[in-house]
Amino acid sequence: MYNGRPMRTRILITALFGCVLAACGGDDGGGSGGPDAPPAIDAAPDAPAIKQIGAPCTPSQTDPAGDCGAGFLCVGLQGGSGNFCTKTCTQGSGDTCAQGYIGQGKPACIISAMPAGGGQSITVCGIICSATNPQLCATCDGTCPSPLQCNVPLMDTGGNTVGQACK
Repeated sequence: MYNGRPMRTRILITALFGCVLAACGGDDGGGSGGPDAPPAIDAAPDAPAIKQIGAPCTPSQTDPAGDCGAGFLCVGLQGGSGNFCTKTCTQGSGDTCAQGYIGQGKPACIISAMPAGGGQSITVCGIICSATNPQLCATCDGTCPSPLQCNVPLMDTGGNTVGQACK
């Protein structure tokens, strides 16, 4: 008497192996032997970089943000090292300069600027790059985002130098 069970088992195993091989993407006849589908891309390759306070920028004649993006201003300070991104701010408890900032120094509402065309002065964010009291700024090591330089004295209300800011 013949038992057909071992033959059926071999056919079943062979069929399952063939299905697994096909599902894993064997050669589809395309000739390259590479993957069947292009790799997925997480973000558009030309997505703009997010700029932050202190980042270099290019000013615009029509948009005060230049290439900094919404909510920012592209400014250049007289005697400064170049144009940089900043935003208007309110000193004290309303200071939001440090929101989203990653880098050396401490963003703070420290610059009072007069618009080039005249008018009312505005207060904008700057970066504190050194402090006489290291407890006030643990990441202040005398460096600034390029092209800025750590060379603006910061004074307290008594006229004492307490640190420096980027310009």
